Amino acid sequence: MEFSALPDEVLLHALTFLTPATLLRCRAVCRRWKQLALHPLVWRSQTLRISGGRNTNKGMARHRQLRLATVVLRLAPCLGLLKVSDFGKVFDVVGPALINNSKFSLYDLDISFRSSDAFMVAMVLDRQASFGRLKAVRLRVLGHASQDAAVRRLGGLLLQLIRTPGLQSVEISIPSMPGDVTLPPLERPVLVSASLQRLSFVYNRGYFDLHLCVLLKLHTATLEEVKIATFDAHAAFLLSRMPRLRKLQCTVMDAMPLLQHCPSLRALRLDLRVDAGLHSTRARLSGLAAFLRAAGTRLHSVELVFGDDKPDELVDVVACLGGPGTASAALRRLAFSHSVTEDAEKPLLPLASILEHLPDLTFLDIDCVATDAFLEALDGSVLPQLLGLAVYLPRDVCKHVWSHGQRLRAVLRKNPRLHVVMKGNDCDEFCVCEFCQQYTCHHVPGDLKCIMYSHPTGARCGLLHDAHLEMRVFCRWF
Repeated sequence: MEFSALPDEVLLHALTFLTPATLLRCRAVCRRWKQLALHPLVWRSQTLRISGGRNTNKGMARHRQLRLATVVLRLAPCLGLLKVSDFGKVFDVVGPALINNSKFSLYDLDISFRSSDAFMVAMVLDRQASFGRLKAVRLRVLGHASQDAAVRRLGGLLLQLIRTPGLQSVEISIPSMPGDVTLPPLERPVLVSASLQRLSFVYNRGYFDLHLCVLLKLHTATLEEVKIATFDAHAAFLLSRMPRLRKLQCTVMDAMPLLQHCPSLRALRLDLRVDAGLHSTRARLSGLAAFLRAAGTRLHSVELVFGDDKPDELVDVVACLGGPGTASAALRRLAFSHSVTEDAEKPLLPLASILEHLPDLTFLDIDCVATDAFLEALDGSVLPQLLGLAVYLPRDVCKHVWSHGQRLRAVLRKNPRLHVVMKGNDCDEFCVCEFCQQYTCHHVPGDLKCIMYSHPTGARCGLLHDAHLEMRVFCRWF
């Protein structure tokens, strides 16, 4: 069968697999192909990447990339994803086509730019807002905003973003800024219908707390996933009113107990680093403890991020994960994350005291060396549903040696369904330690995590050894 005999629907589907450059060449085949090659359904799935950096494209290759981008932005009716790095360096080439073309619309926009170029990005957003097709926006500010005017431009850009209707996903990353900048009062934004489902807004010093709160308020009814870095109590109040909020990643905010009123919250990632401002008041820790006790019966996944300093009152917060009173917590996944290895074992003591209150826990990542006392606490009666335990090996201890040690054997004997994930300390077939030279019973992957388990490989243990979504590591039978 010839291509000319195929219906338009089949040809359109086939054209979606071509690159933008090939699609433009298809216009020269015939009139029918010219119309099909510029059909919105074809370009809805296309991705165009434009780089303003120095290392990705050089010489004629960079020239061809910019020329292709100019033609695509002039002829294509729409684009699934436009990804531009260092936007200010390519604005003279692609900027006019993005702003002046009244027939070109975007569905997904990913731009990295300097703070001084924020006004240019705002113009692009303003143009795309008029079409109403933009669904996802990712904005990454490069470098530091060293001038007051640049910071104010960022404020104007955020205001334009707030006014853009129909957005479903927004990611904003702004680096550190000078400490003496005073932003003008926020103008009353144009009201837009709630549509945003995912929001990631990371900045420092609290300059854009008001912009954040406006976004949270406008999209209270639809937000499901939120990642923020603020201590503002009003942000906590707005989060507590979200009926569909499922995942939250944040620092310890003022008025943290309000979050216990989130009916759908199931996953939480908390930044407990002291340098993130947690040392400012003990009231935040008290509020955090109250929130964790109350929400422990609903949260399914919790990750705690510790910094360099781990004061006792901060570590004691771990004990609140056991839930209120005699009630059992609903946790299924618990993970710690440490920026340094010093004192990384401190949270294990309060954790061991609440293990009996975590009957549904299936995966535990302590992100440190497991102490003897903690391993002894895993006696088989606590954590009956535990399938995965991720630990770091002691320094200068070979994976192969540790896998044959008595501590690991004892834990696996008491917990026959358990999979122990070993992290750190490379060891492979070229290991020169005395033990590896004498015993060659295992091929231990060097630069990968390694899982050890005692049951037969084909046993029904509740995990897919070769493709477990939680671990994604290499598995070995012990």
